[in-house]
Formats: sequence, structure tokens, C-alpha cells
Amino acid sequence: AFVQSVLDSGASRSERRGKLQLALDAHKKYMQRAANGQGIDRYLMGLRAMVRDGTESVPPIFEHEAMSIISTFRLSTSNVSMLTHAQSLFAPVVPNGYGLPYTIRDDRIHVGVTAWHDNPQSVPAAEFGAAFDCAMADIADLLRDAQAKL
Repeated sequence: AFVQSVLDSGASRSERRGKLQLALDAHKKYMQRAANGQGIDRYLMGLRAMVRDGTESVPPIFEHEAMSIISTFRLSTSNVSMLTHAQSLFAPVVPNGYGLPYTIRDDRIHVGVTAWHDNPQSVPAAEFGAAFDCAMADIADLLRDAQAKL
């Protein structure tokens, strides 16, 4: 709903801020649930890793089309919490995807963008990164507006 409000030229800044807050609240809940072991993707990833060594037959659930669909992440993100100023990078998990490791600091967020060079289904990582920067600047403006009104 937040992204749709950004794309809707008729949506007010107040409406966008409200939808952003709803999105942030939902994401926070999801993160809390995942941290408490309630993220289904983590269980499935662990189970799949257990059968990949070839010592056991692959359960039918991993052969189902739905598993392929929910395991295809064009945008792979991860919070890389490092105490140093080093930046960590990782490759996308699918050929037409992007890898976005990020590190949150008190005064900034470090974000890396990776993509496969030879994939015609993706824009280059630098172009994706520039669009990402613009989107983050727009969100920062919305949040600054909200702070100014308090």
C-alpha cells in the first residue's frame, strides 16, 4: 500500500506517511516473529539444507512448484551487523536478482548493491543503486516532514 501511494500522484504526503508507518509496523512484527523462530522460510531453508547432502531422499514438498515460487527471491537483503566500517557484499540468489546487504549505524545506513552483469532481465547494479538512493531520499523527506510537524 505504501509503494502504491508513492506512485499515486493524488496521494497526499500525510497519506504516504501513514502508509509508510503501517508498512514499518508490519515489518517490525515480521522481524520479531522471525527472531522468535516463527519465520517459515528459515525452517524450510534449514530442512532443505539437511537433505541437500544427498544422504536422504528429497521430501515431496521440495519438489512442488509452490516451493520453487516461494524460494525465488529477486531481492535478497540482509542486515550485516558489523562493528567495523567494513562493507560486506554477497551475490544475488537468482540470475535476474539483486543482493543488498546493509549495515545500520546511528547516523547512516551503508547499503551495497550487487547484480549479475550478463543478465538482460535486470538493470545494472549501479542503476538499481541510484534508484534505491532516490527512493531512500524520498522516504527520508517524508520522515523529516513528520518530525518537523511534531
